[in-house]
Amino acid sequence: MGEGAAIPARPAQKDVVRAVVAATIGNGLEWFDYISFAFFTPMLAKTFFPSADPTLGLILTWASFGIGVVVRPFAGAILGHYGDRIGRRRVLSGIIIAMALGSLIIAITPGYATIGVAAPILILAARILQGISATGEYSSGIAYLVEYAAPGRKFLFGSYQFVSQQLATVLATLSAFAVTHWLKDIEWAWRLPFLAGIVVAPIGLYLRLRIAEAPEFSALLARAPKTGHEPFSTFIKRNWMGVVSTVGVVVPGTVMIYLWFLYGPSYAISQLKMDADDIHLITALTAGGAMLTTPLVGYLADRTGPWRWFLPAMVVFGVSALPMFQFMIAQPSSWHFFECQAVAMVLYGLMQGPSAQLTASFFPIGMRSSGLGLSINLSVALFGGLAPFYVTQMIHDTGDKMIPAYYIIVAMIIGLGLLVIGNFGKVAWAAARKQEKSA
Repeated sequence: MGEGAAIPARPAQKDVVRAVVAATIGNGLEWFDYISFAFFTPMLAKTFFPSADPTLGLILTWASFGIGVVVRPFAGAILGHYGDRIGRRRVLSGIIIAMALGSLIIAITPGYATIGVAAPILILAARILQGISATGEYSSGIAYLVEYAAPGRKFLFGSYQFVSQQLATVLATLSAFAVTHWLKDIEWAWRLPFLAGIVVAPIGLYLRLRIAEAPEFSALLARAPKTGHEPFSTFIKRNWMGVVSTVGVVVPGTVMIYLWFLYGPSYAISQLKMDADDIHLITALTAGGAMLTTPLVGYLADRTGPWRWFLPAMVVFGVSALPMFQFMIAQPSSWHFFECQAVAMVLYGLMQGPSAQLTASFFPIGMRSSGLGLSINLSVALFGGLAPFYVTQMIHDTGDKMIPAYYIIVAMIIGLGLLVIGNFGKVAWAAARKQEKSA
């Protein structure tokens, strides 16, 4: 019996709601911590990476931010394998503990002035923990959501993963506004958002321990108890086209998240000298808009197909990068930042609405968690998580504030190229298999 065989009866609506909330709450918490770290880089640099050159301190802080994504492809392959072997739900339950521990370390670690070099070392350890937890959270969460969804609703359910990211952006941005506006005289106030994330983590763990495994995966496990026991070499041999295609699909979304929504506010404030309060409120507003556009496009993708929304948005993102940055640099103002962020908000919804189910569809259920864990995190490591570090370093070295636009253009060209290679590989592989069968 193949993986497309009949699945068990659909769960009750209340169980579906509980599963969606449990799957997305951890992803939201993960991104809340990620975005808080990005927004508070000036304070983190001052506390843990003090330097006579403030820019150097920022570069070191963004480097520590990027360390968390360097481990993600390796952790993704391991956690993805266990997700296929023991189930998505159990992996999701375990990683939320690592997530909370990483946040706790950041929240309570004394500064460099108090404990010296131990401070940045602890921050690096925390970022590695957060990178590992984000690895399983993102990929296992996508697999769980699309396998829990009824036929005809998979793009919509997959889009909820990105809705939780944007909700986290709203909350983290408002937290940054509160710290920089109302609590600016309290030196340690930046620690409060990380403590808040720790408080919510037990709720997420409680919900995840009470949900059932995704119906499609449970049905597969009942038919094939040895699911997930294949060696890694077998996975690569069967699914390399899916890995390449998934990296290509994830490139625009990860660049959008890390350069626009995470690095963008820091860039506007530090490089273009815009008002921090305005920038934080604008980011919260546009992230709130993305919470609406993303599931709307997911809903439409279920009815009209994903590529008509995803590919044009990806091309427009690459083409519009240069004029948008030129526009902001020529006339820096909060209003111009808002206009550019509004464009990014629409493009984000068009790309991320279909992308979760798109990437999940590249892999069979029995290898889906492994495939998503490796390829999504490979894309994030190569193109997303280190982007703020690359861009900050290159601006520092060249003095060219257009570097983020160049980065986006190159990344979109590479992403489109990977999509062509991956899909050509699939066509060639299918033709070869057909020829083998007819021989």
